[in-house]
Amino acid sequence: MPIIWNFPPDGEPQRRDFYDIRWNDDSEGSINSWVLSRTSAKIIIVKQLSLSKIAIFIAFAVAFGLIIYFFGKKLKKINNNFVWSVVLIAFVALMQGGIMYVFISGSPLMGKSKKGIEIISTGMRGQFGLEGLLVSALYC
Repeated sequence: MPIIWNFPPDGEPQRRDFYDIRWNDDSEGSINSWVLSRTSAKIIIVKQLSLSKIAIFIAFAVAFGLIIYFFGKKLKKINNNFVWSVVLIAFVALMQGGIMYVFISGSPLMGKSKKGIEIISTGMRGQFGLEGLLVSALYC
């Protein structure tokens, strides 16, 4: 994990002149505010619009709409209690396994190491996507 140091022009850096990403927020906004408080230099952050995420969302929405349109009258099984119980148990197992953390933090599905592909994260703050799915499968 990187540590950002600020070397002031008047001498040695003090304890408050470093930003440890392991213990602080690693978002660009918090790092920008830390740099602004130490150096009074404003960094302009421009986030690009992710067209692929928009396209995937629209594709799923259209697919869901088409399924409801064509098969809506034939979906009588959705009122079955067994179907709802299976869906809810799968949802709880996924959330307990850490899938929501993986989506929020943007972790990759798998990682790389010197030995090859890494499924279980060795870091104390990280979790790969496949690791969350494995834990969810163990809960079921």
